[in-house]
Amino acid sequence: SSLQLLVYLGAYDTEEAAARTYDLAALKYWGAQCGGLLLNFPVDTYKDELERMQRVTREEYVAILRRDSSGFARGASKYRGVAKYVCTHAFLEELLSSIRSTTL
Repeated sequence: SSLQLLVYLGAYDTEEAAARTYDLAALKYWGAQCGGLLLNFPVDTYKDELERMQRVTREEYVAILRRDSSGFARGASKYRGVAKYVCTHAFLEELLSSIRSTTL
């Protein structure tokens, strides 16, 4: 069986911003040797960022990406790693209830 890793990267105003964030996280986790097969944009797009990400751990880099998030993407996405979530009042109530029960 294959091991799958889910990492929350934040919410973004545009699908393109979310797709770029996904690419950056993929490059940090799997490196440039992934050959661009898992990326939405060519690896050369991230030349400057590749150097920056080498100076921090995975956890630190994910925290940097999350801090850059700003809002929610709208609509179905054509980009890998981008999902649309519709938050209803009932969903939020269930989430809050779950958080409260695990923190008590």
